[in-house]
This record gives sequence, C-alpha cells and structure tokens, in this order.
Amino acid sequence: MEEILRKKFLESYKIYESWGKYVLETIRDEAKDQGIKLRFPPSVRVKEIESFLEKALYRKKNYKDPFNEIEDKVGVRFYVLLEKEINKISSIIEKCDIWNYSKDRDYFQEMIESPVDFNYKSVHYVLKNKNELFYNDIIIPQNTACEIQIRTLLQHAHCELMHDTVYKSKTNVKSEIRRIIAKSCVLIEVADEFFGVVDKDIIELAKDSNTYFEELLNLFTSNFSTIKSQINKRINMSIINLLNESKIQISIDELSKFVVSNNEVIKNNINKKNILSSQPVLLLLYYCVQKYTSQLREIWIFGEDE
Repeated sequence: MEEILRKKFLESYKIYESWGKYVLETIRDEAKDQGIKLRFPPSVRVKEIESFLEKALYRKKNYKDPFNEIEDKVGVRFYVLLEKEINKISSIIEKCDIWNYSKDRDYFQEMIESPVDFNYKSVHYVLKNKNELFYNDIIIPQNTACEIQIRTLLQHAHCELMHDTVYKSKTNVKSEIRRIIAKSCVLIEVADEFFGVVDKDIIELAKDSNTYFEELLNLFTSNFSTIKSQINKRINMSIINLLNESKIQISIDELSKFVVSNNEVIKNNINKKNILSSQPVLLLLYYCVQKYTSQLREIWIFGEDE
C-alpha cells in the first residue's frame, strides 16, 4: 500500500502544485481588483511525501481511500494583519464560481460555541474545481482538492509553534505547557483588538486628511488655473498632517477668504522650479506664516531656504 500511494502521489505532484498556484493567483488577483491590500505574500506548498504517507497510514485515521480522502495534499496560506481582514479573503473564496468549497474550520464560529476555550486559531477551506482546468501546461482534473488557511501573523506564529510542540509531538505535553499555550491565545486576541482600534483611528485620520487635501487642491486650481503644477500628494499630505498634529486647524472657507485677499501676491510667488512653492499646500503655508508664525517655525521640517 505504501509504495502504491508513494507512486500515485509523486505522479500527481505537478497537478497539485499547479492547482495550488492557480488558486493562490485567482484569490490574490481578485483581492487586488477589489483594492484589498495583501501586506504579506501568500504561500503555496505541496505536502511532503513522507508527511502524506504518515498521515495516510500511520496516524490511525482509518482512511478507506487515503489518496482521495486526504484533502490537504496542496495548501495555500493567506496571512493578514488583523482578524477583520480574514473575512475579506473568505468573501472572495465563497463568491468564486470556479470551485466548490467547504468551510472545514471557522474559529469565529468556535468562539461563539465555546467562548471560554482558547486554542488553535485559523480559518480553513477546502476547494475543489468544478471543471477540468488547464494551467501552466498541466491538466488539473475536476474535483482536485486544495486546502486554504487564512490567519493573522500572530495566529500564524502561534500555530507554527503549537503544531510542532503539541500536534506533532511524540510525547505527552505537560499541562503547564498547554496552559501557557492557552494564555498566549488570549494575548493574541487582546492584541488584535488593540491593533484594530489603532487601525480604525488611522483610517479615520487618513480619510479626513484626504478630504481636506481634495478641497485644498480645488481651491488652488480654481484660483490659479493658468499655472500648471506637478502635484506631489506626499508633500501636501505630510504638511497637512504636521499641522493637524500641532493643532493648527484652518477651515477651507477661512483659507478661501485669505486667498481671495492675497491672490496676486500668492500668484506672483508660485515658483514652478521649486516643488514646495508650486503645491496647493502653499496656500496653507502662506496663511500660517501670517497667522501662526511662531508655531510654524517650531514645527518646520524643511530647510531654512524654504
């Protein structure tokens, strides 16, 4: 039996490798199209032959057809920063019409069913293509299985440690070690909550700053439409955020009145050869020079010439 399985696995290796790559690229490309930023590259891995044989024959799984019943011969992992991002990847998987899927592990549901248990965390899917596929010169038969795991980076670190020390351990793991592992799960959960709060605040701040920049840009172009300037958003945003941090807040209406009163002076001093002196944020700086001279001098991050 072992030699039959070994031969069959090796003969199918390229199929599983190609299927894993196809799944990874499909999900990754759809995430990109939806504007979902994958901050860490996903990975694909075909199971090692010895690991497959051990699972098939020596773990008392009682498989009747181990080759087809073992559905993680190829696996794809997606790593995200926050738990909330797991749902975005899950949505892509569940809406794709290329495959059928089963959700084999959902720790969100497990938390509802067992709220006081703290253990292994991961979301697992098994995908099977609805139709035969041809990819990278390889024919991928219908119903070829691929396991998907979606985790945060903190969950991944925990899973890797626990997989070796508990799941694959040949000896009984002491209760103290199990207790430490459970406590680490609690810390991971708490850390994710804190990171989520920070992330939400950063998103709100960026949203407000972007809105202000768009209004500032409109004010600049409407008053100085004859001057064509290469807009550098990074410079503009850095100064807007700097002023926000320093509690210098100027409404667009207030700034608009200032621009109308000083239109000619500003126009004559816009310098297209100097990148800072031709940006919309110049309007804001001129206003600050007049109204917040000392504060601006204290926080100024550019050179004396500027």
